Amino acid sequence: MISTALPYVHVPVLPVELPLLGQQTLTVFGPLVVVGVLVGTRLCRYYATVRGLDRAVVEPLTFAVVVFGFAMAHWVSMIFYYPDRVLAHPWVLFAFTSGLSSVGGFVGGGIAFAWVCRRRRLDARAWADVLAFGLLAGFTIGRIGCSAVHDHPGALAEPTAWLGVGPWPDGAYRYDLGLVEALALVCICAVGYLGFDWRRAPAGRLTSVLAIAYGSGRFALDFLRAEDLRYGGLTVAQLACVGFVVVGLALWRGRA
Repeated sequence: MISTALPYVHVPVLPVELPLLGQQTLTVFGPLVVVGVLVGTRLCRYYATVRGLDRAVVEPLTFAVVVFGFAMAHWVSMIFYYPDRVLAHPWVLFAFTSGLSSVGGFVGGGIAFAWVCRRRRLDARAWADVLAFGLLAGFTIGRIGCSAVHDHPGALAEPTAWLGVGPWPDGAYRYDLGLVEALALVCICAVGYLGFDWRRAPAGRLTSVLAIAYGSGRFALDFLRAEDLRYGGLTVAQLACVGFVVVGLALWRGRA
């Protein structure tokens, strides 16, 4: 049988010595996340300018969302995906380089967003679109980093499976969920930036479109997860995605 799967590409790892943290390993994932944050922030400023919003609000808003988003991404990852680690070594909750959950980041970012909007009395729908516009590209770049380091191994796949990747270090062929999601996000980028009239859309409409598109797609994709803990038969990400779709539908109907 001839394999038509995509090849598993090994990305070099660079050992680095960091103050206070000691010996760490640097992969392409970290730099791509930084690039994603910078690109996303720049796009937020661009969107705010086009829509006539105060650009001075962009930096403090994105800073709060990014910082609390990354913190919550780690806490959700540890508590819901690796509870045994937390019970054995509670201080792992403060080792922020040891695991991230994207949906945890969305939840944390959403909490920070609500706090800033209330504190500054911002139009939440309009500013949600600002963040959504930047987050879409920034998150896509980060997911490309995930696919490069293969940190989301999925279910076993046949060597002839479409989008199968292999052989992995254990010799198996699997779906690389980081890669699949990155490709899906590129498609959503095309819709969000090119196929959607975001310049004249009512406030909240862009956020609703992206929340529904990502939430429904990620819900389906997570059935290919290999070993994630499940709650009521669903992963934490799937449970969160139900919430994303509900919020998206509420925004679309003007009820949120």
